[in-house]
Amino acid sequence: MPGGGNIVNWLWTQLKDNNSQKTKTHWIDYWSKKAGKNKIQIWRPKDKAMREKVANYADYRFWSSTHSLTKNRHINYQIIQGTSAFNPNYCSRMVWQSFYHGSGNKNVIQTSTAGLTYIFPGALVNTFTSKYRPYKVGTY
Repeated sequence: MPGGGNIVNWLWTQLKDNNSQKTKTHWIDYWSKKAGKNKIQIWRPKDKAMREKVANYADYRFWSSTHSLTKNRHINYQIIQGTSAFNPNYCSRMVWQSFYHGSGNKNVIQTSTAGLTYIFPGALVNTFTSKYRPYKVGTY
């Protein structure tokens, strides 16, 4: 979710229909230019099967209920408290929700983090259990 615009919209109003899908290259190129000296970090869990399972869930939950290229999920962007609402939503919470709900019966995310008020991007890696803790792929 790109967010964008006035930060007031992130907190008190919503950016309508803000979810999108981009290639990895497009996303890294776009956001690394916007980030300036605050570089983008990419983290990845070691378990490839789990990554694929969670990505499949994220595609279903946040893009298309039929797993098609055609978007039929329209998520509004807003930074709100809690971890349970799927719409409105924001980027780091969508990632957290995908691993929390999309991992089946595996304990990928620490259950104690379900009570967090916000899921901050820089703290996301710390919500994983030690078995599934992501490794840093790189900084861009």
